[in-house]
Amino acid sequence: ANENLDVVHSPAAHTAMFQPKTRTLVLPAWSGIPKLIYVLFSAHEIGHALWTPANGFDHPSIPSAYKGKDGFMSLLNVTEDARIEKRVKRKYSGLRNDFIDGYKKLFNAGFFGVDAADISGLNVIRMKLGSWVDSYTPFHDDIERDFLDRAHGLESFTDAVTLAVDLYEHMSNDDANDDDGSGTDGEQEQGDDS
Repeated sequence: ANENLDVVHSPAAHTAMFQPKTRTLVLPAWSGIPKLIYVLFSAHEIGHALWTPANGFDHPSIPSAYKGKDGFMSLLNVTEDARIEKRVKRKYSGLRNDFIDGYKKLFNAGFFGVDAADISGLNVIRMKLGSWVDSYTPFHDDIERDFLDRAHGLESFTDAVTLAVDLYEHMSNDDANDDDGSGTDGEQEQGDDS
C-alpha cells in the first residue's frame, strides 16, 4: 500500500478490515483459507489504505442527517468498496481476475448470506460483486442501470457519498411507495434503516 502498515492475522476476524486511524490491516486467520481469497481480502483492504479518508464514516461530505443511520452507512460501505476496488484493479491490473474469481468463490460459499435464488432482489450487490452476477440480477428499470453506471464511474470519496445518498433516498422513496398503509400483516414497517 506504498507505506508501512501494521498487519494483524486474527482468528477472531469474520472478514478482512482496515482501520484507517491506526493504519492496521486485519486479515482473518482462518484454517485453510484459499490463497485467492487471501489475495482478494488483502487487495481490497489495501484499496482502503490507499484511498479511503482516515476520517471515513465521519467525513464532512456525509450529510449530518445520515450519519449513524445503519441503512445509509451500509450503502456508503458498498459504494466506497466499489470505488476503491476499481482503483486498486487499475493500479494493480493483475488483480482483476483475482477479484472476479475470488468473489465468485465467496458468493458460491454463501459468504454474502444470499444464494442465486435470493440475489434478484439485491441489485445493489452488483456494485460489490461485478458484472458476472448479471444473469442472477435482472434490472427492474433504467434507474437501477443508472445507479450501476454511476458506481462504475466513482473516483472520489465524495462521489461515493453522493451516490450512497441518492441510493438511500431512492430506496426510502420506494419503501414509502410500497407501504400503502393497509397494515395487512398487522405489523409496522421497521423504518428507514431496515
